Amino acid sequence: YDDVSITQLIADGVLQNNKTTIGTDWTITSSDSGTTFSIEVSGLSKDDCDYFAIKKADWAQKKLINGSTSGTCNGSSNKVKFVVQ
Repeated sequence: YDDVSITQLIADGVLQNNKTTIGTDWTITSSDSGTTFSIEVSGLSKDDCDYFAIKKADWAQKKLINGSTSGTCNGSSNKVKFVVQ
């Protein structure tokens, strides 16, 4: 997964732009070893965060809610991160 990023996906024509339709920001980051990449959406409302917290994501090996595998959603600025191998 070397060079997986929003910038690269835009350059490859996979994405039109870096705007998110949910939350306030998002990132795609590959690990230094290139064996994993993560997709993180931040600025999520509690309701949107709750949706991702209960939604099964078979394609991701790990899901972090506010930085923890046992995290909970609160307030109006939550983060959800999916890690893919």
